[in-house]
Amino acid sequence: MDVPIELVPEANPLSTQNLFNTLQAASSPNQQQVQTGSQQLQNWETQKGYYSLLQHLQTLFIDKSLPVETRYLAIILLKNGIDKYWRKFASK
Repeated sequence: MDVPIELVPEANPLSTQNLFNTLQAASSPNQQQVQTGSQQLQNWETQKGYYSLLQHLQTLFIDKSLPVETRYLAIILLKNGIDKYWRKFASK
């Protein structure tokens, strides 16, 4: 399924459905969708609620009807966000 992704934040607000569609685009075999989806994910990376939505999508990981690429991408992005934004601020 080809889902158009727009990079303008107002046109594509952060929501569970938009995040899921963008994850599908970013894990697509279509290179243009991968680039557009990846850029949108980077735009959302610093928005409040992004990682909470990613964490919520982790519960979908056990849903075998969803594309494995999308499920793995959500997990990898959450892990990378923890490494990038949380661990460096964690008390030692």
